[in-house]
Amino acid sequence: MSYRAQALSPATDQECEPSAINPCARVEGQSYKALLIGIRGFPELTGPHKDVEAVRALLMDHYDYRAADVTILIDDDGATGNLQPTRANILKAIGDLVKDAKAGDHIYFHYCGHSMQIPNRSNREEKEGCLIPSDGEKQRILDHELIAVLVRPLPARCQLVAVLDTCYSRSPPKSRALSVQSCHGGPDLPVRGHQVRSRTM
Repeated sequence: MSYRAQALSPATDQECEPSAINPCARVEGQSYKALLIGIRGFPELTGPHKDVEAVRALLMDHYDYRAADVTILIDDDGATGNLQPTRANILKAIGDLVKDAKAGDHIYFHYCGHSMQIPNRSNREEKEGCLIPSDGEKQRILDHELIAVLVRPLPARCQLVAVLDTCYSRSPPKSRALSVQSCHGGPDLPVRGHQVRSRTM
């Protein structure tokens, strides 16, 4: 499932309008950065590594991203230590992804792998989603943690596209700092004051 996310203005708490710039044309002075994460995990998934390579090719061939703009984390024996998608490496890579972001920049985040839902500590009637890194379920990354490191640091008018290709991605992370739209229409989901259009792919 694909979600397009935009940061709210910290000063006004108003949603920023999408840029009218053609996303396929690289604009001088704007930064383009992508983080692609593919985790086969256990039980093993067959698609994540292939999907990550396909997305990298798409970004470079059609959206004018350069090789240096794209960081890939995959659970592969050939990947060096800091490129393994452990919890620590994922959080660090996200920090690098959003570091020094400014208005007009383009940020792409793609996660393909396992996820799960756990009881929400603040509301027992709800469940909170989480991503499962390569070092296991106990090292899971909760929705509110993902929001804190991926969304909240972004300034207004910074374009973030986040794709969560995972079993519980029907319910995107919830935050007032996030306005979410799926790439296709679907039933509306309430996200703390926003209406979210969602569709399972």
